[in-house]
Amino acid sequence: MTLLEIRDLSVTYKSGFIRTSRFDAVDSVNFDVAPGETLGLVGESGSGKSTTGRAILKLAEPTSGTIRFEGRDIGTMGLEYRRAVQAVFQDPASSLNPRHVVADAVIASLRRHGLDRPDERAAEAFEQVGLSRAHLSRYPAELSGGQQQRVAIARALALGPRLVVCDEAVSALDLSTQSQIINLLADLQAETGVSYLFIAHDLGIVRHLSHRIAVMLAGRIVEIAPADQLFQHPRHPYTRALLAASPVAHPSGRQEHRIKRAAYRPLHKGAPIKRDAVGCPFRARCGRVMEICHTTTPPVYDLLDGQQAACHLYAEDALLNRGRI
Repeated sequence: MTLLEIRDLSVTYKSGFIRTSRFDAVDSVNFDVAPGETLGLVGESGSGKSTTGRAILKLAEPTSGTIRFEGRDIGTMGLEYRRAVQAVFQDPASSLNPRHVVADAVIASLRRHGLDRPDERAAEAFEQVGLSRAHLSRYPAELSGGQQQRVAIARALALGPRLVVCDEAVSALDLSTQSQIINLLADLQAETGVSYLFIAHDLGIVRHLSHRIAVMLAGRIVEIAPADQLFQHPRHPYTRALLAASPVAHPSGRQEHRIKRAAYRPLHKGAPIKRDAVGCPFRARCGRVMEICHTTTPPVYDLLDGQQAACHLYAEDALLNRGRI
């Protein structure tokens, strides 16, 4: 069963005096999220991952394509969808009124959806995310960044959602607090069965929480794979570049990481991403570029072990032996 289904999703922004300038923030994106699954969505700044999340949250209007939740087009769903799909953003303080105690943010959300016992539900949600009832009467300025993010998670989970979109939810926190929040999200998923779309730019963070990872580049999905497979056998050259640039904290992984960096080194760093209508967007930075990469946009090829990659390197391979190179 599929919880969230994205098909050919595109989001285009227009600018200029007569709105003739177009920017394709998201371009024909396809992916699914299953119940109880975490799908990591990673890529550089400007790759379109946050816009994808905003479209799912009905905060950005799709230009084309469909978004279905439990088989229904979200355009036909109202308040029930707002309750079923919640969000946790990068800066929790921006959504907390500095003149109100933090409990008010959770209680207001519960009342908006007509749920009974909002005060008691808010207290239960706080305890669920590792905060005490004493924190209910605190003001945002009295809480640390990690505690503020726990309040944001409590507000989201108090409504009993089936999907939470986490958009850079830990990127503003220090490393120790990041690990605490990630462990909290994993525990809450095991307890409630909630699904996550976890948007981040750091592959190392996404790895610890995600069952599968989708890599975005210039508004397109260029690779989707189970988390372990993506780290062990990345297929797209852009994924390999991201892995080579990702820091490794644990000493036991540093030697292996140095070997991978050397293997993925033939990349033309600093060259621009080609965000045009044809060709591979990574061709200017790829060490394995071919003539076809300049003229034809690569489709997404189904490879072995549940992996998919949008790269011309796999055109013949996908047909002949399902992804072995």
